[in-house]
Amino acid sequence: MTKNSDVLPGSYAIAAFRPDGMLCLNNHAFEKMVGGCTVDTHISRFITIDMVEILRVMASLPDANVSGIHIQIKRQDGLAVDAHVIPSLAATAGMADLVLQFTPAGRALSPPRESSRGEARLNFALMAALQGVWDHDLKNRQLYFSPSWFEMRGMKPSDPVDGSLESWLQRVHPDDHEHVIQATRAHGPSEREVWVFEYRERHRGGRYMWIQSRGRHVSWDGDGNATRTLGTDTDISERKEAERQLRLLSGRLDVTLQAGKIGVWELDPSTGIFKWDARTCQIYGTEDRGEAVIRSEWEAFIHPGDRARAEADFLAAVAVEANYNSTFRIVLADGQTKHVRSAGRYFPDQVAGGRFLGAIWDISNDVARADELEVAKALADTQYSELQRAQQQLQHAALHDHLTNLPNRRYLEMKLLEVRARHRTDTEHLAILHIDLDHFKKVNDTFGHAAGDQVLCHVADVLRNRVRPDDFVARVGGDEFIVLSHYSDGADDLRSTAAHIIQALRKAITINGRDLHVGASIGIACSEDDSLLDAGLFQRADLALYRAKHRGRNRYAFAHDA
Repeated sequence: MTKNSDVLPGSYAIAAFRPDGMLCLNNHAFEKMVGGCTVDTHISRFITIDMVEILRVMASLPDANVSGIHIQIKRQDGLAVDAHVIPSLAATAGMADLVLQFTPAGRALSPPRESSRGEARLNFALMAALQGVWDHDLKNRQLYFSPSWFEMRGMKPSDPVDGSLESWLQRVHPDDHEHVIQATRAHGPSEREVWVFEYRERHRGGRYMWIQSRGRHVSWDGDGNATRTLGTDTDISERKEAERQLRLLSGRLDVTLQAGKIGVWELDPSTGIFKWDARTCQIYGTEDRGEAVIRSEWEAFIHPGDRARAEADFLAAVAVEANYNSTFRIVLADGQTKHVRSAGRYFPDQVAGGRFLGAIWDISNDVARADELEVAKALADTQYSELQRAQQQLQHAALHDHLTNLPNRRYLEMKLLEVRARHRTDTEHLAILHIDLDHFKKVNDTFGHAAGDQVLCHVADVLRNRVRPDDFVARVGGDEFIVLSHYSDGADDLRSTAAHIIQALRKAITINGRDLHVGASIGIACSEDDSLLDAGLFQRADLALYRAKHRGRNRYAFAHDA
């Protein structure tokens, strides 16, 4: 880099800096004072940043009566040089921003510039920034406060201010008294660094405002005691309120995260490095080391059965900078398995690069409860099925004969109601076959009721096999049965059905090695109009049955037969 010595003439050390703080011009005296320098060296190489801010403020005063301040200059060899510096705004064509004129300590200073307003102009330059300037001439016991200093406090420039600590503390919030006293005492008369502290002061309107006070001793006497102190007060009430709201929000968030045992993580997609908070580390069963976690470490925690899917979810979100949501199992160092859910969102950042911010929480209890609910549901379904089965069994028992499993008289009555309900739109007719066994009493008396029960079951099987699928068979008494038969082809169908039943029941029944013989008589009544809607059809079937038995049994008879 090329040196710019002697570019700026004069016996004073002079240096000019661009708006970005880089040195652009200097003379030989400045280069000698700092022990060598090159262009594009940042101003912070020679002067502290806090002091640079004060110099820029002083330089922003056009035609101001600025006498300069004492500062320390850092040399190339690490030593410090006391010097007096006068700042000014550059007059070059947009190249330089700040020009500093240095005089080694003990050398005569340049005469101050004249101004109609003097240093008070600095207050107007700072007013827009809610800053007030104060200047304490300790040697001559003179105080100066800018109009903006008064204005920010709701005071008038004519209001008296004696500048004593006691008077000041009367305006300071009681909780900040000790803090202000300690901050004031910490910066003695020989202090050469900039000090900054914050406190609350009562506004003329009664409210308390937050103030950031920044100051520095700028000149000293021969004994090293400060003779002048310059500084600014800035109203930071809005910032403090924003910080308070942020603390409240952060507190609420922390309570929510703590109550939900939710951990927070951050990912730099460009490096694949995570940052885990303490709760995230707790979930993974690892210590909060305050260190970055690389992706391979995270993947090692994932259960082998979930690793491929979890990694695919993660990589898919990172690839397109989309929202991330995944549920997987992790295995801790002690072998414990946890179910976790992790969700994140991508936040673009033009300065630091994009980041994924996310949360993770342990859902093991939720999964366990879900499993328990599944078991309970399965048990409830089983119990419900058993209940339905029991209800069906009870209903079946109530409507069926327990011996033959045929519908009973109650079921027959329900069936008749159903038939009557649809009879008005049905073109087919209904017939009742009333069947009574012949010689059944003799079987019971001779072979016992157990044999009689077997005969009844045999008769039930015969009737089921000899009627049409849509016919209805019921047992209505000891050895009495009813068949409700729908017919449409006249009485021939009924005759055929009755004949097949009688023929089947004539065959011997072998029970306990003995052949038993029973027969059956059948009375048939047909409905050709709405007569089935009353009890007359059953009565006619009974009469027909009586007629069949009277004619010699083992036969059938129609109700309309002469």
